[in-house]
Amino acid sequence: MLLHELPWVLLACGPSFSSYSIMLLSLVYHLHTQFAILVFLTHADSKMFGSLPRAGKRLAPRLLAEIGDDPDRYADAASLQALAGTSPVLFESGNYSKPHRRYACSKPLRNALQQFAWQSTQRAGWARDYYQRKRKEGKSHTVAVRALANVWVRILFAMRSSHSCYCAATFEEAQRKHAPRAA
Repeated sequence: MLLHELPWVLLACGPSFSSYSIMLLSLVYHLHTQFAILVFLTHADSKMFGSLPRAGKRLAPRLLAEIGDDPDRYADAASLQALAGTSPVLFESGNYSKPHRRYACSKPLRNALQQFAWQSTQRAGWARDYYQRKRKEGKSHTVAVRALANVWVRILFAMRSSHSCYCAATFEEAQRKHAPRAA
């Protein structure tokens, strides 16, 4: 039996038993949440993930849990992008070629990254500009957020490699340094 199905079963047992059971379930959920936050705060990488804009107390622990704490797990940013499902896959058949989203990936990691990417548009100006540029190119909201998440994966990989916290100035300087020059 699944945990989310349990309250309906308890309601069938009677009013007094079900009310105590529901209170007990809410207490267990609260303790589980508090324990997860405590584990995150004591983790060595908590400051790094906590420095991400709008990651907060919900997304930062989730990102750390989904990406993992082994810095040698991913050979390069492309392998993390492939696992996260943020990098597009090319569908080819004869002369037809079209990029589409990656289906074989970690769905919880993709979901956490896309939620974080959307939240980052509220605080990081470059992320908002990137999202709006993708929308002006005719991309849907989902495709634009996935593209932004793909950029964030490269930033997260660089942060993990250098063991440093997120700094918007560092990213913007690297962006200016690697931006294509107009003739």
